Amino acid sequence: MAIDPYRAEFFRNLDVEELEPANPFYVNFWRDGEEDPVAQMRFTIDSKPGDRTAQLLSGYRGAGKSTELRRLKHDLTEAGKFVVLADMEAYLHTSSPIAVGDFLLALMGALSDTLASDDLLGANPGRESYWVRFSNFVTKTAVDVTEVSAKLGIGEGADLSVKANLKNDPSFRAQMQAYLANRIGAFIEDARQYVRDCVAALRARHGDTAELVLLVDSMEHYRGTSANAAEVHDSVERLFAADADKLQLPDVHVVYTVPPWLKVAYQGVDAYYRPGGLVTLTAHKVHDQQGHRSEPGIVALREAVAKRAPEGNWKKLLGTEAALDQLILMSGGHPRDLFRLVQAVLRSTQARPLPVGDADLTYAIEGVRAGMLPIPRSEMQWLQKISRSHTVELEDRHKLHDLSRFFDTHLVLVYRNGREWYDVHPLVRETVLGAAS
Repeated sequence: MAIDPYRAEFFRNLDVEELEPANPFYVNFWRDGEEDPVAQMRFTIDSKPGDRTAQLLSGYRGAGKSTELRRLKHDLTEAGKFVVLADMEAYLHTSSPIAVGDFLLALMGALSDTLASDDLLGANPGRESYWVRFSNFVTKTAVDVTEVSAKLGIGEGADLSVKANLKNDPSFRAQMQAYLANRIGAFIEDARQYVRDCVAALRARHGDTAELVLLVDSMEHYRGTSANAAEVHDSVERLFAADADKLQLPDVHVVYTVPPWLKVAYQGVDAYYRPGGLVTLTAHKVHDQQGHRSEPGIVALREAVAKRAPEGNWKKLLGTEAALDQLILMSGGHPRDLFRLVQAVLRSTQARPLPVGDADLTYAIEGVRAGMLPIPRSEMQWLQKISRSHTVELEDRHKLHDLSRFFDTHLVLVYRNGREWYDVHPLVRETVLGAAS
C-alpha cells in the first residue's frame, strides 16, 4: 500500500524535538504571559552585568527545557553575550550516582570542548584543553603519580580517555570519585581558576565587557534503576543542595537544569541559588483545577499543531477545531503527548478517507491511554489523592523514586496559575478516579 505523502510528512514533523527559535516548528508558548521562564532567567542575568549568578531550571521530562534553553541562548547571544550550552548527558552516565567532583570535571570538560567553536575562543592549538589541564592537576596532587595515572588512565591521550571513561566505565567513575573526594578543595579551586582563565581569554579576544553564560542541560535526566534509585536520588539532592556552594562559579552566569522532584525532596533549595533561585517549566494550562477550559493554552497548542501540519493544514486530517481541541484537552497541555495523540490518529487511520471521524479519534486516544496503564492499586490510591488535592501527597521520602516516575511518565503534570499545582494526566484521570480505593 502506498503511503499518503501528507500523512507521512505530518507524522515526521511531529517527531522533531529540541527546537531552535528560528525553526519553523517553534512556538513561544509563553509570549503572552508574565510567567515566561526564559524572561525570568534572562532578567536575573541582565540585572547582574559583569557579575556571577546561578539559577536552577526545573520541569518534568519532555516539558521543553532543552528548547527553552535554546531560546535563552538565542536571546542572550542576540544581546551580545557569549553562551555555552553544555549537554551533560554526553559526559555523564545518568543512571549512576553523581558526586560534585565528577560533575565539575565533566562540566569543565564540556566548557573546554564548546569554547573551541569559532564564535567563542576558536580552535587555538596553544590553548590548553581542560582534559589536559586535569591530567596536569593529577600529576601535581597525586602522591604516587604512576599508580594514580594507571588507575585513572591519565597521561597520553587524556583528553580522550578521561572523557570517554567518565561516561562509560563504572569502575573508572568510582575510582575518580574516590580520588577527587580526597582532594576536593584543591580540585574545586583549580576548576574555578580554569573558569576565570576562560573568561579572561574570552575578554582578550572579544573585549573587556564580554560576559560568559553557561547553560547546563540534561541534569534532570538523572534517575536510577529499581536497584539504585534511592542512591541516585540522594546523590542528585546532595549535589544541588549540600554542595550548592561548590556550583557557584566565578565571573559567569550559570543555569542548571534539575528534576522536578528536587524541590519536593529539599524544600528551599532555591535559597542556595540567589538571586536567581529556581524557575519551573510547567505544562501548558488547558484546564483549571475545577476542570474548566483555559483558552490561552489551548490556542497556543493549536498553533503548535498547525506549524507541524503540511502547509499548516491540520483540518485535512481532523476536520474541525472541536476534534483538535479534544486531543489538546486529552494531552493535559503536554506538547509531546499532544503530538503522540496526533501521530496515533495518523497511524491508525492510514487507509481511511480524511478527515477522520469521532470513532477514529476515540480509537487513537485509547491506544495512547493503554500505554500508560495498568497502574498498581497502591499507586491508584496515591494518584486519587493528587487529583483531589492538587498537591504531591508525598507521605514518605522513600516514595520519592515513585513520584519521580510519575513525573517522568507524565502520570502527574505540574501547572501554574499564580502558584504551582499538580494534577493526574487526563488520559488516566477517569480510570484513576473510578478505581476502588
